[in-house]
Amino acid sequence: MQHIKSIYKHTQTLTGLLIRVLFIVSLAGCFGGGGDDDEVEDVPATVPNQLNYEIKQLEGVSLTVDAGQPARQVIVSSAFMTGSYNRITEAFTLDPFGPRIMSVSAGDFLADLDTKLSEDIGETVNFSEYNMQIVEAAAWVGNNFPTVGLFDIRDINSPFRNITLKVNPEVEPGVAGVDITYWPFGEAGASQSVSVTWDQLDGLYDDDTAEPYVRIAAFAYSVMRFMYEQGDLVIRTLEYIAENDTLLQQQAMLAESCDAYPLAPVPSVVDPGMSTLNWVDDSLNNELGGGDSFFWIFNQCWNDDDMDIIDLLLDGKLDMLNYAESVTNGVITRIGFEAGDANPSGVVYDDLVLTETETTLANVILKVDEAVTLNGGFDMIFFTQ
Repeated sequence: MQHIKSIYKHTQTLTGLLIRVLFIVSLAGCFGGGGDDDEVEDVPATVPNQLNYEIKQLEGVSLTVDAGQPARQVIVSSAFMTGSYNRITEAFTLDPFGPRIMSVSAGDFLADLDTKLSEDIGETVNFSEYNMQIVEAAAWVGNNFPTVGLFDIRDINSPFRNITLKVNPEVEPGVAGVDITYWPFGEAGASQSVSVTWDQLDGLYDDDTAEPYVRIAAFAYSVMRFMYEQGDLVIRTLEYIAENDTLLQQQAMLAESCDAYPLAPVPSVVDPGMSTLNWVDDSLNNELGGGDSFFWIFNQCWNDDDMDIIDLLLDGKLDMLNYAESVTNGVITRIGFEAGDANPSGVVYDDLVLTETETTLANVILKVDEAVTLNGGFDMIFFTQ
Protein backbone atom coordinates (compact mmCIF):
# COMPACT_ATOMS: atom_id res chain seq x y z
CA MET A 1 0.00 0.00 0.00
CA GLN A 2 1.66 3.10 -1.20
CA HIS A 3 0.51 5.43 1.56
CA ILE A 4 0.72 3.13 4.58
CA LYS A 5 3.28 5.23 6.45
CA SER A 6 1.25 8.41 6.36
CA ILE A 7 -1.90 6.59 7.46
CA TYR A 8 -0.42 4.34 10.11
CA LYS A 9 1.24 7.06 12.17
CA HIS A 10 -2.23 8.19 13.28
CA THR A 11 -2.63 5.33 15.70
CA GLN A 12 -5.81 6.53 17.38
CA THR A 13 -7.68 7.55 14.23
CA LEU A 14 -9.96 5.45 12.11
CA THR A 15 -7.39 4.94 9.41
CA GLY A 16 -4.85 4.04 12.05
CA LEU A 17 -7.19 1.34 13.30
CA LEU A 18 -8.14 -0.04 9.95
CA ILE A 19 -4.65 -0.23 8.51
CA ARG A 20 -3.86 -2.78 11.21
CA VAL A 21 -6.76 -4.81 9.92
CA LEU A 22 -5.71 -4.36 6.31
CA PHE A 23 -2.22 -5.61 7.10
CA ILE A 24 -3.66 -9.06 7.83
CA VAL A 25 -4.22 -9.19 4.08
CA SER A 26 -0.50 -9.53 3.43
CA LEU A 27 0.07 -11.77 6.43
CA ALA A 28 -2.52 -14.29 5.30
CA GLY A 29 -0.36 -15.21 2.32
CA CYS A 30 3.01 -15.18 4.10
CA PHE A 31 2.77 -17.59 7.03
CA GLY A 32 3.63 -20.67 5.03
CA GLY A 33 6.16 -22.39 2.88
CA GLY A 34 5.97 -23.10 -0.82
CA GLY A 35 3.38 -25.31 -2.46
CA ASP A 36 3.71 -28.96 -3.33
CA ASP A 37 3.27 -28.81 -7.08
CA ASP A 38 6.62 -30.57 -7.67
CA GLU A 39 5.59 -33.52 -5.50
CA VAL A 40 2.08 -34.22 -6.77
CA GLU A 41 0.85 -34.18 -10.33
CA ASP A 42 -2.29 -32.09 -10.30
CA VAL A 43 -4.31 -30.33 -12.96
CA PRO A 44 -6.22 -27.57 -11.17
CA ALA A 45 -9.36 -25.97 -12.50
CA THR A 46 -8.88 -22.70 -14.34
CA VAL A 47 -9.78 -19.48 -12.57
CA PRO A 48 -11.10 -16.83 -15.01
CA ASN A 49 -9.24 -13.53 -15.10
CA GLN A 50 -12.45 -11.52 -14.88
CA LEU A 51 -14.70 -12.21 -11.89
CA ASN A 52 -17.56 -10.65 -10.01
CA TYR A 53 -17.53 -10.43 -6.24
CA GLU A 54 -19.86 -9.97 -3.28
CA ILE A 55 -18.97 -8.89 0.24
CA LYS A 56 -22.05 -9.24 2.40
CA GLN A 57 -23.42 -9.83 5.87
CA LEU A 58 -26.57 -11.67 6.84
CA GLU A 59 -29.07 -9.95 9.11
CA GLY A 60 -27.72 -9.79 12.64
CA VAL A 61 -24.08 -10.23 11.58
CA SER A 62 -21.57 -7.46 12.24
CA LEU A 63 -17.84 -6.81 12.23
CA THR A 64 -16.44 -4.96 15.25
CA VAL A 65 -13.13 -3.19 15.74
CA ASP A 66 -12.15 -2.36 19.35
CA ALA A 67 -9.06 -0.21 19.70
CA GLY A 68 -6.96 1.40 22.39
CA GLN A 69 -7.29 1.64 26.16
CA PRO A 70 -10.06 2.34 26.95
CA ALA A 71 -11.34 0.76 23.77
CA ARG A 72 -13.25 2.72 21.15
CA GLN A 73 -15.44 0.70 18.82
CA VAL A 74 -16.55 0.71 15.20
CA ILE A 75 -19.33 -1.67 14.13
CA VAL A 76 -19.95 -2.47 10.46
CA SER A 77 -23.26 -4.18 9.69
CA SER A 78 -25.73 -4.74 6.86
CA ALA A 79 -22.92 -4.78 4.34
CA PHE A 80 -23.56 -5.66 0.71
CA MET A 81 -20.87 -4.65 -1.76
CA THR A 82 -20.75 -5.99 -5.27
CA GLY A 83 -18.73 -5.35 -8.39
CA SER A 84 -16.06 -6.83 -10.64
CA TYR A 85 -12.44 -7.87 -10.13
CA ASN A 86 -9.70 -8.66 -12.65
CA ARG A 87 -7.08 -11.02 -11.24
CA ILE A 88 -4.41 -9.90 -13.71
CA THR A 89 -4.77 -6.13 -13.65
CA GLU A 90 -6.25 -5.97 -10.10
CA ALA A 91 -8.92 -3.64 -11.46
CA PHE A 92 -11.97 -3.35 -9.19
CA THR A 93 -15.38 -1.80 -9.58
CA LEU A 94 -17.87 -1.11 -6.81
CA ASP A 95 -21.37 -0.92 -8.21
CA PRO A 96 -24.46 0.97 -7.00
CA PHE A 97 -26.79 -1.27 -5.01
CA GLY A 98 -30.04 -0.32 -3.31
CA PRO A 99 -30.30 2.18 -0.46
CA ARG A 100 -26.93 1.30 1.08
CA ILE A 101 -23.79 -0.78 0.79
CA MET A 102 -23.22 -0.77 4.55
CA SER A 103 -24.45 0.55 7.88
CA VAL A 104 -21.89 1.78 10.42
CA SER A 105 -22.06 2.63 14.12
CA ALA A 106 -19.14 4.76 15.30
CA GLY A 107 -20.29 7.03 18.12
CA ASP A 108 -16.95 6.66 19.89
CA PHE A 109 -15.34 8.45 16.94
CA LEU A 110 -18.07 10.69 15.56
CA ALA A 111 -20.30 11.79 18.48
CA ASP A 112 -18.32 14.98 19.18
CA LEU A 113 -18.46 15.91 15.49
CA ASP A 114 -22.23 15.32 15.52
CA THR A 115 -22.52 17.69 18.47
CA LYS A 116 -20.73 20.46 16.58
CA LEU A 117 -22.91 19.99 13.51
CA SER A 118 -26.04 19.97 15.68
CA GLU A 119 -25.06 23.24 17.32
CA ASP A 120 -24.51 24.83 13.90
CA ILE A 121 -28.02 24.14 12.60
CA GLY A 122 -30.07 23.82 15.79
CA GLU A 123 -31.14 20.25 14.96
CA THR A 124 -29.95 16.86 16.11
CA VAL A 125 -27.39 15.46 13.69
CA ASN A 126 -26.42 11.80 13.94
CA PHE A 127 -23.73 10.63 11.57
CA SER A 128 -22.53 8.37 14.39
CA GLU A 129 -25.05 5.96 12.86
CA TYR A 130 -24.78 6.28 9.09
CA ASN A 131 -25.55 4.41 5.90
CA MET A 132 -23.23 4.56 2.92
CA GLN A 133 -24.54 4.32 -0.62
CA ILE A 134 -22.80 4.19 -3.99
CA VAL A 135 -24.56 6.69 -6.25
CA GLU A 136 -22.20 6.33 -9.20
CA ALA A 137 -20.04 3.24 -9.71
CA ALA A 138 -16.49 3.46 -8.38
CA ALA A 139 -13.41 2.01 -10.08
CA TRP A 140 -9.80 1.63 -8.98
CA VAL A 141 -6.75 -0.59 -9.55
CA GLY A 142 -4.98 -2.47 -6.76
CA ASN A 143 -4.42 -0.23 -3.75
CA ASN A 144 -4.75 2.96 -5.77
CA PHE A 145 -7.48 5.50 -5.19
CA PRO A 146 -10.73 5.44 -7.20
CA THR A 147 -10.66 7.18 -10.56
CA VAL A 148 -14.45 7.58 -10.67
CA GLY A 149 -17.29 7.29 -8.18
CA LEU A 150 -19.83 9.14 -6.05
CA PHE A 151 -20.28 8.06 -2.44
CA ASP A 152 -23.19 9.12 -0.22
CA ILE A 153 -22.98 9.14 3.61
CA ARG A 154 -26.44 9.54 5.13
CA ASP A 155 -27.49 10.38 8.66
CA ILE A 156 -29.39 7.21 9.61
CA ASN A 157 -32.09 9.19 11.43
CA SER A 158 -32.69 11.66 8.62
CA PRO A 159 -34.23 10.96 5.21
CA PHE A 160 -32.40 13.89 3.65
CA ARG A 161 -29.22 14.90 5.57
CA ASN A 162 -26.10 13.60 3.85
CA ILE A 163 -22.45 14.11 2.95
CA THR A 164 -21.18 13.19 -0.51
CA LEU A 165 -17.72 12.40 -1.81
CA LYS A 166 -17.34 12.69 -5.58
CA VAL A 167 -14.10 11.67 -7.25
CA ASN A 168 -12.46 14.68 -8.89
CA PRO A 169 -9.68 13.81 -11.36
CA GLU A 170 -8.04 17.21 -10.99
CA VAL A 171 -8.48 18.89 -7.60
CA GLU A 172 -5.16 20.57 -8.28
CA PRO A 173 -3.37 20.64 -11.66
CA GLY A 174 -2.51 17.01 -12.34
CA VAL A 175 -3.59 15.86 -8.83
CA ALA A 176 -6.78 13.86 -8.19
CA GLY A 177 -8.95 13.85 -5.10
CA VAL A 178 -12.56 14.28 -4.01
CA ASP A 179 -15.19 16.99 -3.72
CA ILE A 180 -16.83 16.73 -0.28
CA THR A 181 -20.27 18.32 0.05
CA TYR A 182 -22.47 18.56 3.15
CA TRP A 183 -26.23 18.94 2.76
CA PRO A 184 -27.62 19.68 6.26
CA PHE A 185 -31.20 20.19 5.01
CA GLY A 186 -31.20 18.01 1.92
CA GLU A 187 -29.83 18.47 -1.57
CA ALA A 188 -32.49 21.05 -2.42
CA GLY A 189 -31.14 23.36 0.30
CA ALA A 190 -27.91 25.16 1.06
CA SER A 191 -24.68 23.20 1.19
CA GLN A 192 -21.05 23.44 2.26
CA SER A 193 -18.25 21.97 0.19
CA VAL A 194 -14.50 21.58 -0.10
CA SER A 195 -12.18 19.82 -2.52
CA VAL A 196 -9.15 17.90 -1.25
CA THR A 197 -6.49 15.65 -2.73
CA TRP A 198 -6.40 11.97 -1.79
CA ASP A 199 -3.30 12.54 0.35
CA GLN A 200 -5.06 15.33 2.19
CA LEU A 201 -8.11 13.14 2.77
CA ASP A 202 -5.94 10.58 4.57
CA GLY A 203 -5.14 12.98 7.38
CA LEU A 204 -8.39 14.89 7.70
CA TYR A 205 -9.98 12.88 10.50
CA ASP A 206 -7.01 13.84 12.69
CA ASP A 207 -7.21 17.52 11.79
CA ASP A 208 -9.03 19.40 14.56
CA THR A 209 -9.14 22.49 12.36
CA ALA A 210 -11.06 20.73 9.57
CA GLU A 211 -14.83 21.10 9.35
CA PRO A 212 -16.70 18.32 11.20
CA TYR A 213 -18.43 17.11 8.02
CA VAL A 214 -15.06 16.80 6.29
CA ARG A 215 -13.67 14.68 9.13
CA ILE A 216 -16.78 12.46 9.01
CA ALA A 217 -16.30 12.02 5.27
CA ALA A 218 -12.67 10.95 5.76
CA PHE A 219 -13.76 8.47 8.43
CA ALA A 220 -16.51 6.94 6.30
CA TYR A 221 -14.25 6.58 3.28
CA SER A 222 -11.72 4.66 5.40
CA VAL A 223 -14.40 2.22 6.55
CA MET A 224 -15.44 1.64 2.97
CA ARG A 225 -11.82 1.02 1.95
CA PHE A 226 -11.47 -1.47 4.79
CA MET A 227 -14.44 -3.51 3.65
CA TYR A 228 -13.41 -3.91 0.04
CA GLU A 229 -9.80 -4.67 0.98
CA GLN A 230 -11.12 -7.83 2.63
CA GLY A 231 -11.24 -9.27 -0.88
CA ASP A 232 -7.44 -9.39 -0.78
CA LEU A 233 -7.59 -11.36 2.47
CA VAL A 234 -9.81 -14.00 0.90
CA ILE A 235 -7.80 -14.10 -2.33
CA ARG A 236 -4.52 -14.67 -0.50
CA THR A 237 -6.00 -17.36 1.72
CA LEU A 238 -7.45 -19.14 -1.30
CA GLU A 239 -4.06 -19.00 -3.02
CA TYR A 240 -2.31 -20.36 0.06
CA ILE A 241 -4.78 -23.23 0.36
CA ALA A 242 -4.34 -24.08 -3.33
CA GLU A 243 -0.55 -24.09 -3.00
CA ASN A 244 -0.66 -26.41 0.01
CA ASP A 245 -3.75 -28.52 -0.62
CA THR A 246 -1.98 -31.89 -0.61
CA LEU A 247 -0.11 -31.19 2.62
CA LEU A 248 -3.32 -30.02 4.26
CA GLN A 249 -5.10 -33.21 3.20
CA GLN A 250 -2.22 -35.32 4.52
CA GLN A 251 -1.63 -33.47 7.80
CA ALA A 252 -4.84 -31.45 8.36
CA MET A 253 -2.67 -28.55 9.50
CA LEU A 254 0.38 -26.47 8.63
CA ALA A 255 2.30 -24.97 11.55
CA GLU A 256 5.25 -22.60 11.24
CA SER A 257 7.37 -20.39 13.44
CA CYS A 258 6.86 -16.67 13.05
CA ASP A 259 9.67 -14.12 12.98
CA ALA A 260 12.15 -14.10 15.84
CA TYR A 261 12.84 -10.84 17.64
CA PRO A 262 16.27 -9.29 16.96
CA LEU A 263 16.11 -7.60 20.38
CA ALA A 264 14.28 -8.32 23.60
CA PRO A 265 10.52 -7.66 23.23
CA VAL A 266 8.92 -5.43 25.88
CA PRO A 267 6.70 -6.62 27.47
CA SER A 268 8.01 -10.16 27.21
CA VAL A 269 6.19 -12.54 24.83
CA VAL A 270 6.84 -15.91 23.22
CA ASP A 271 9.86 -15.73 20.89
CA PRO A 272 9.27 -16.90 18.26
CA GLY A 273 5.51 -17.27 18.14
CA MET A 274 3.61 -19.69 15.94
CA SER A 275 1.02 -19.59 13.19
CA THR A 276 -1.11 -22.60 12.29
CA LEU A 277 -3.57 -23.19 9.46
CA ASN A 278 -5.97 -26.02 10.25
CA TRP A 279 -8.24 -27.81 7.78
CA VAL A 280 -11.53 -29.37 8.94
CA ASP A 281 -13.17 -31.83 6.57
CA ASP A 282 -16.72 -30.69 7.27
CA SER A 283 -17.96 -32.46 4.14
CA LEU A 284 -16.59 -35.79 5.53
CA ASN A 285 -15.32 -36.96 2.14
CA ASN A 286 -11.60 -37.04 3.01
CA GLU A 287 -10.92 -34.43 0.35
CA LEU A 288 -10.30 -30.73 0.57
CA GLY A 289 -13.28 -29.11 -1.11
CA GLY A 290 -16.63 -27.40 -0.89
CA GLY A 291 -18.17 -27.10 2.57
CA ASP A 292 -14.86 -27.44 4.42
CA SER A 293 -13.41 -24.93 6.89
CA PHE A 294 -9.99 -23.49 7.65
CA PHE A 295 -8.70 -21.85 10.82
CA TRP A 296 -5.73 -19.53 11.17
CA ILE A 297 -4.44 -19.63 14.77
CA PHE A 298 -1.85 -17.03 15.75
CA ASN A 299 0.03 -17.56 19.02
CA GLN A 300 1.91 -14.31 19.73
CA CYS A 301 3.02 -14.34 16.11
CA TRP A 302 5.30 -11.43 15.20
CA ASN A 303 5.72 -10.26 11.61
CA ASP A 304 8.92 -8.30 10.98
CA ASP A 305 8.19 -6.51 7.73
CA ASP A 306 11.15 -6.53 5.36
CA MET A 307 10.06 -3.21 3.90
CA ASP A 308 10.16 -1.55 7.35
CA ILE A 309 6.59 -0.34 6.94
CA ILE A 310 4.61 -1.91 9.77
CA ASP A 311 5.53 -4.65 12.23
CA LEU A 312 2.66 -6.41 14.00
CA LEU A 313 2.13 -8.98 16.71
CA LEU A 314 -0.92 -11.18 16.11
CA ASP A 315 -2.67 -13.28 18.71
CA GLY A 316 -5.99 -15.02 18.25
CA LYS A 317 -7.99 -16.71 15.55
CA LEU A 318 -9.26 -16.09 12.02
CA ASP A 319 -11.82 -18.57 10.70
CA MET A 320 -12.51 -19.20 7.02
CA LEU A 321 -15.72 -21.23 7.02
CA ASN A 322 -17.86 -23.10 4.50
CA TYR A 323 -15.44 -23.02 1.58
CA ALA A 324 -17.36 -22.71 -1.68
CA GLU A 325 -16.08 -23.99 -5.02
CA SER A 326 -18.08 -24.71 -8.15
CA VAL A 327 -16.42 -25.97 -11.35
CA THR A 328 -18.01 -26.16 -14.80
CA ASN A 329 -16.08 -27.69 -17.71
CA GLY A 330 -12.81 -27.29 -15.85
CA VAL A 331 -13.45 -23.61 -15.02
CA ILE A 332 -14.11 -22.33 -11.51
CA THR A 333 -17.38 -20.41 -11.59
CA ARG A 334 -17.79 -19.71 -7.87
CA ILE A 335 -15.23 -19.63 -5.05
CA GLY A 336 -14.88 -18.12 -1.59
CA PHE A 337 -16.29 -18.44 1.92
CA GLU A 338 -19.91 -17.93 2.84
CA ALA A 339 -22.51 -18.51 5.54
CA GLY A 340 -23.63 -22.11 5.99
CA ASP A 341 -26.07 -24.09 8.08
CA ALA A 342 -23.75 -24.09 11.09
CA ASN A 343 -22.23 -20.62 10.79
CA PRO A 344 -23.62 -17.13 10.08
CA SER A 345 -20.52 -15.88 8.23
CA GLY A 346 -17.83 -17.26 5.97
CA VAL A 347 -14.92 -15.12 7.22
CA VAL A 348 -14.89 -14.70 11.00
CA TYR A 349 -12.51 -12.83 13.30
CA ASP A 350 -12.44 -14.51 16.72
CA ASP A 351 -10.78 -12.18 19.24
CA LEU A 352 -7.91 -11.55 16.86
CA VAL A 353 -5.63 -9.02 18.56
CA LEU A 354 -3.22 -6.93 16.48
CA THR A 355 -0.49 -4.98 18.26
CA GLU A 356 1.88 -2.60 16.53
CA THR A 357 5.55 -2.86 17.49
CA GLU A 358 8.42 -0.38 17.32
CA THR A 359 12.06 -1.44 17.15
CA THR A 360 14.42 0.82 19.10
CA LEU A 361 18.18 0.56 19.65
CA ALA A 362 17.64 -1.63 22.72
CA ASN A 363 14.24 -3.35 22.44
CA VAL A 364 11.24 -4.17 20.34
CA ILE A 365 8.44 -2.23 22.04
CA LEU A 366 4.92 -3.68 21.89
CA LYS A 367 2.33 -0.89 21.90
CA VAL A 368 -0.16 -2.84 24.00
CA ASP A 369 -2.17 0.27 24.89
CA GLU A 370 -3.01 0.71 21.22
CA ALA A 371 -3.87 -2.93 20.46
CA VAL A 372 -6.83 -3.64 18.19
CA THR A 373 -9.25 -6.55 18.71
CA LEU A 374 -11.40 -7.82 15.83
CA ASN A 375 -14.60 -9.86 16.10
CA GLY A 376 -17.47 -10.75 13.81
CA GLY A 377 -17.40 -11.35 10.10
CA PHE A 378 -18.80 -11.30 6.59
CA ASP A 379 -19.11 -13.45 3.46
CA MET A 380 -16.82 -13.12 0.44
CA ILE A 381 -17.59 -14.84 -2.85
CA PHE A 382 -16.09 -14.54 -6.33
CA PHE A 383 -18.14 -15.77 -9.26
CA THR A 384 -18.52 -15.60 -13.05
CA GLN A 385 -21.55 -14.25 -14.89
